[in-house]
Amino acid sequence: MSVNESAKGTVASQLRQAVERLHSDIERVEFWATALDQMAQPIPEYDAAARSLSAFNLPSQSVIPGDDGSCATSTATNDVLPTTAGSVPNRR
Repeated sequence: MSVNESAKGTVASQLRQAVERLHSDIERVEFWATALDQMAQPIPEYDAAARSLSAFNLPSQSVIPGDDGSCATSTATNDVLPTTAGSVPNRR
């Protein structure tokens, strides 16, 4: 292999790598331009009537102290899904 062919191979390899970096940079620029465009849009107004989130409300509970110092809960019936009672594990 002559020096000329070796130089051509090196230049071709460098050119290919430069084009790959250019494609990567263009993708990155498009991503950040889209993100910036979305952040420049105003936040839509919240309309509570349009979004019915009341189905996700937990039922209200009242604590009833017992004579022995323990406590019990009483769930009010207000047409919402019941929840399960229990302790929440400590996840430290």
